[in-house]
Amino acid sequence: MSFPRAKLQRFNEIHNCTPSPADYNPKIKSHVAGVAVSTTERFVEYKSPAVSDTSINSIHNTTCFRTPTLPKKKRPVTPSITKVKSANIFKETNSDSDALSDKIVECSNKDSYINDLIEQIEDMKLQLNQLKLQKDDLKMQTIKFETLLKETQDDHKMEIENVNTKHKNELTLLEMEIENVKINLELAKKECDELKSQNADNCEAIIEQIKEEYELKMQNLHEDHYNEHVILKEHISKIKDDMIMSRCEWEEMRTQNRQDIEELLQHISKFQKLNGLLIQTYNEEIKTKEEIIAKELQTSLRLENELEELKENHRKEIEDLKLKHKSEIEDIEYEMLQTITESHNKLERDKKLLEDMRIANHKDAIIKIRTQTDLQIKQIEEDCKLANQLTEAQLHEQYKDIENEWKIKIETHVQHAEILINEQKEINEFNLTQFKVEKEHLQKDFDDKIQDIENKWKTKLEQQLKESDEILKECQAISEYNIIQCELEKNDAKHLLAERLNELEEEKELSKKYLTLKNEIENLYTQLKLEHENTLTNLATIQDELLKEKELRQNEAQHTLAEKHTFEITISKTRKTVEALTKRLFDSDRDVEQLKLELEACEKAKLENEDKCNKLTIELEAVKKLYEETELQNESNLVLCQDKIQKVEKDLYNKVDQYKGKSVRILEETKEMKEHLHQQQTLNSEAQQLISKLVLEFEDCETQNIELEEKILMLKKDLEETRQRNVEIEESNETLKRQFKEQADQNQKLKLQVDEEISLKNGEIQSLVKQINQIQEKCDSYYQYSEYYKCKVNQSEKEIEELNVIQKSYIDQSGKYDELLQKYEGVLKKNAELANTIAQQESLIGSKNH
Repeated sequence: MSFPRAKLQRFNEIHNCTPSPADYNPKIKSHVAGVAVSTTERFVEYKSPAVSDTSINSIHNTTCFRTPTLPKKKRPVTPSITKVKSANIFKETNSDSDALSDKIVECSNKDSYINDLIEQIEDMKLQLNQLKLQKDDLKMQTIKFETLLKETQDDHKMEIENVNTKHKNELTLLEMEIENVKINLELAKKECDELKSQNADNCEAIIEQIKEEYELKMQNLHEDHYNEHVILKEHISKIKDDMIMSRCEWEEMRTQNRQDIEELLQHISKFQKLNGLLIQTYNEEIKTKEEIIAKELQTSLRLENELEELKENHRKEIEDLKLKHKSEIEDIEYEMLQTITESHNKLERDKKLLEDMRIANHKDAIIKIRTQTDLQIKQIEEDCKLANQLTEAQLHEQYKDIENEWKIKIETHVQHAEILINEQKEINEFNLTQFKVEKEHLQKDFDDKIQDIENKWKTKLEQQLKESDEILKECQAISEYNIIQCELEKNDAKHLLAERLNELEEEKELSKKYLTLKNEIENLYTQLKLEHENTLTNLATIQDELLKEKELRQNEAQHTLAEKHTFEITISKTRKTVEALTKRLFDSDRDVEQLKLELEACEKAKLENEDKCNKLTIELEAVKKLYEETELQNESNLVLCQDKIQKVEKDLYNKVDQYKGKSVRILEETKEMKEHLHQQQTLNSEAQQLISKLVLEFEDCETQNIELEEKILMLKKDLEETRQRNVEIEESNETLKRQFKEQADQNQKLKLQVDEEISLKNGEIQSLVKQINQIQEKCDSYYQYSEYYKCKVNQSEKEIEELNVIQKSYIDQSGKYDELLQKYEGVLKKNAELANTIAQQESLIGSKNH
């Protein structure tokens, strides 16, 4: 450091200058004439720099710029008075040596202070270098994270494309299966409608016949039983009571139906809850999907290996059979050759005998010998044929046994593979439909939240930047007013520091952005991994994270407000001190003012640098803590998710077993329904036969009624009054007929009462009425059965719709089964070719023998 305008030279050269600032100290207690005034703590107090509330690593802890105590007497600040005072004081002291000694002490103190500042500046340079190194490390980390991000994005894109292609193929197959199932359902519905129409027609015909018969009976009874008019009144009163009872029962049934409906609604709500739980378990099941796929691949490889082993064993067995067959054929050929040679030897012997005899009279012996030889040759040929047939039969039986064994083995393997594939596809097909919807919702929510957070941070950063700019502008205005005449070297140093600080701020902003990007990338990566987990757990974690972020933002806002408050306090203090200093330092020397201003500027720069360094260290520690906390949370979440996945797997396996049991029960119920329908048709035929018998009996009754008509003519007058009452009864009967379908059981009781009253009068009619009531009871029971089975049919339709999903998976498995069948057919073709070759060889052997 160089000082071109040194103060010592000026005071040594010029003797008649203004007095030193020590002469203006208002704290002088003893005024001694002709003696130099001792220096006070004016400059020592000024040396102590102002320490901000936010600084942690500052060296000085004393307060900044203490305001001096006011003088006892007010002095008018005018240049004439000040000059007179300074002249008088200077005349009183008359000692240049004292003034020089004071100035030398001051300058030495200032030099030591300047050296301290230089050391501090060097420390700051070292810190700047360290920060640059940290910046470079952060850049390297950002580059690594960007590369990892690109790789992960590419991997996820490939996986998503593969999954989409698989899902499209599976959806096409499922649509085909759905169409087939719909066609089958329509056919079944048509059959059910036809059966229902047949039953309805039969029931309506029976009811119409019964109504006609009932009307005839009523007419005959009213004509025959006029004397029992009082009994009819009682009967009417009973009917009314029964109607009241029936209405009460109907209301009770209504309440029961309402209760049943409420129970059904409760069951529906429970089913919805269960559906929600299944949706929750969906994401957890998807994780197991990859493991299951790997297991499928392993099983497929095992099956292929087993098939290859089976093929090899089959080939080996066929070769062994061929060798055995060849050995047997060789043995047979050897035996044949022996027999042939023996026969030839016999022939030659016979020829020799003939030549020896040469007698013409032995023709009979020659003929016998020839016949014997011919018979022997025929027997040998038949023995060869039998041996060939036996060998063929044995080979054919062995071949069939081997084929059956291999068929059984292949069927067992195929069934095992089908079971595994069914289980996997049921899970996959049930879960794939909801995967896309949940993924889209999560992505939308995630994007919205990220945008909100970014907007909030942007607004906060802009506000903080504006406030910091305003504060900096005010500080710069004060510093520019006071630091006009600073040295060139210090100005250069300040410019460098300002540039470095701006660079640091930019680097901090970049590092913050990179850290935010890093956190976002990590969150995205974790979310992509945890997309297959429960949506509720994800939402809970997101809410907790948002609450934590909200608390952090609130703490940061409070921290910023506190810093703002401290800045305002420091600014107000600095303004007050500046005002006091301006009032105090107008009368002092410009050189002293320059030194003071230089020191003030250096101290302020030092304090600002310390504050910024402290802030940076605090932010780094906070970021590190947050990073560690997030890592711990991720580990804990992974452990919890694994436990939940295991639990859900057990639940799902139990549910699959339950659904299998339900499907078996439904099939049994459908079988029972079909049996009931067949029984109903047989009963309808029997009812028609009974009706034909009843018609014959009614004709007999009509003949009896004709005989009684002569007696009834006298009673017609009395019957007119009863007919009026009977009209009312008929109206009531019509109402009962309307409610016949809803209250069949109640009407049966009424009909039974009427039939009991009629049975007291006519025994013959009683038997017919009983038969009619039995038929009606059967009709009612069948009507109830039909309604019950309608409900069952509706339930079965719903369950069939649920089972369509299972059938879709079955169709997928059937495709794989067809592939295995094709392979098996190829093996059979090869076996057939081998059998053809064996047959050809056998034919060749047979031709050789012939």
